[in-house]
Amino acid sequence: MARAARCALALVSVLLPLVFTPSPAVADEITGGCTGTANGKDATLLTRDDPLVVHEGEQLTVSGNIPTEFAAANPPSTTTVKVSVVDGLFGISTDAHESTGATYSADTVELDDYFNVGVGLYRVDVVNSGLGWRCEYTGYIKLDGDPLSKPAGLVALAAVVIGAVGVMFTKGRKPKEPGWVDAELNTADQIEREEAWQTTGRELPDAVDFQERGSHAWLPAGTLRANERLMWSGKVRLHGHPVAAFFWGLLLGLGIGLLGWQDGRWTVNLGSIVLFPLVIAAAAALFGWFGWGYRTRDVAVLPADSEESVREPIEAPTSVDALDSEEVPRSEEPASPDK
Repeated sequence: MARAARCALALVSVLLPLVFTPSPAVADEITGGCTGTANGKDATLLTRDDPLVVHEGEQLTVSGNIPTEFAAANPPSTTTVKVSVVDGLFGISTDAHESTGATYSADTVELDDYFNVGVGLYRVDVVNSGLGWRCEYTGYIKLDGDPLSKPAGLVALAAVVIGAVGVMFTKGRKPKEPGWVDAELNTADQIEREEAWQTTGRELPDAVDFQERGSHAWLPAGTLRANERLMWSGKVRLHGHPVAAFFWGLLLGLGIGLLGWQDGRWTVNLGSIVLFPLVIAAAAALFGWFGWGYRTRDVAVLPADSEESVREPIEAPTSVDALDSEEVPRSEEPASPDK
């Protein structure tokens, strides 16, 4: 299951950026004249595709130089670091770290609380300011670890599995009650089918049973036995439950979005937890509405030792549901009894 989820994530991670651009693909340039590093690496190079990898138990240390024109005065400055929980909407900022002189640093950015919940990709915004300047820049960090070893990853995987199963069930299935075929046919086809049954009843008075048979359209039709005669055949489509499929699709899309975040493929953002789930939900609703196509056949069963059982099967008129473009050959000699 985990391997299948990872394969799905790999495909989605290719397609998602083509549809949405939820967060910048590169880190922002530093504004205000400062320089900046994160754990010793140039912060401007820490992109979403190449983030700073932080392991459990490690801290995030941000440092740099203030603008050169202010350095000689040995001024005080403050630095705040904001780690985005929802990229572009919500984040947690540290207290202001005070520095003096040409350099600044913030070396107490604790990440243990994040590791307790999950791993994944995060956007980090840094602001260093002093009297006469304000510097800002953005980088990306990836909390390293197995996404399925943390609560967030397990919840995401559960949402994917439950959502996918729910969508499949909303596609519907063939009813067990007899006579379900008539309910899916238009009036003309219902009349044609009824006439086929009546004709067969007159022509095969020795028949001991008359059966309705249906199978998925993508499965080959079963072979009739020697004592069975085809009365009528056609194709029908049973629509599913698009409204229920929409909501199950939302859960599936949200699970994929969160699982991709935990796997470090994107941040939690408007695209990954809102827009993408809505697209998945719409596709699921269409999938549910489309339902299943069925081959349907009505068969007359003759006694096993009847003389009729060695004759050629009687061809019967057929009807094709309007939803299927294939034409089924119709017989010139229909047959069937009263149902």
